[in-house]
Amino acid sequence: MTAVPLRFSFSDFSKELTALKKIVNGFLDRSAAVIMDNLAIRLDLIQRDLGNRECPFEVSEEAPLRTIESTNFEGQGRKARPVIGSISWKWMIKPVRIGNSKCSDFDVVGLASTKLRILDADCENETELAMWRVELGDGQSPGCYFHTQVLGQSNVPPFPHSVCVPRLPTLFATPMAAVEFLLCELFQNEWEQHTAGDRHDLAFWNSIQKQRMKDLLNWKLGCIENTQGSPWVSMKLAKPTSKDQLFFGKKG
Repeated sequence: MTAVPLRFSFSDFSKELTALKKIVNGFLDRSAAVIMDNLAIRLDLIQRDLGNRECPFEVSEEAPLRTIESTNFEGQGRKARPVIGSISWKWMIKPVRIGNSKCSDFDVVGLASTKLRILDADCENETELAMWRVELGDGQSPGCYFHTQVLGQSNVPPFPHSVCVPRLPTLFATPMAAVEFLLCELFQNEWEQHTAGDRHDLAFWNSIQKQRMKDLLNWKLGCIENTQGSPWVSMKLAKPTSKDQLFFGKKG
C-alpha cells in the first residue's frame, strides 16, 4: 500500500502545545513563553489559511527554546558540569481542507526535523557539547520513518553530512514530545517529580503522550508481526499508509 503523509488533528496539536507551555514553567527560560504563544498563533493562522498551502511551523535555530542551566543530568544527586538545552524545529505542514470550511487536520508534507542541542553553560560562546535531530521520513526516505540522527550537518567527522547513518528508531511523534525528552534527560529527578502530579495540564499531557506512544508502538508491532524476513528490515522499510491512520482522529 502506498505511503501517505502523516496526519494530525489541529485541535490535539494545539492542546499539546498549550499543555507543554504550562508544564515546562520553571525549566525553560523566560523567552519560552513568548515563543510558544507565537507558535499557537501560527498554528491557528495555518488552520484558517484558505490557500491550502504548505506552511512552515517552526522554532528557529536563531531563537530556540532554551532550558535553564542544569547540573543534574547524571541523576541520583550527583552534580555535573553546567549545561543548557536548546530546541528548534521546522515542520512543513498543509491543512486538509474540504470546501471553504475551517479544516480540522493537517498533513506533514515536507521537512519534519527537530534539533536538540546541549550547550556548555560555563563557556562564553556556549560551545555545543552534543546535537541530534528527531525526524520524520517520507515515502522515499531510507531508514526508519520515525528516526533520530546524530550530528550530520557538518563536513567534519564524527558523523559528517556525507555519512547519513545511523538513523536510529525513535518514539517521538511531535516536536513537543522531543522537548520533554530533553528536559527529562537534563533534569532527571526534578522532571520525574514535576510530572508525577495530577494537575489538569499534566493529566492532559500524560494522556495525549500515552496515546501517541501506544499508537506508534502498536504500528511498529504491526510492521514486524507478520514478516517472514528480518524484522529490522521490515521496520526500516515501513511507512504509514491510509489504512493505518496513525494519530489521525486520536483524541487525548
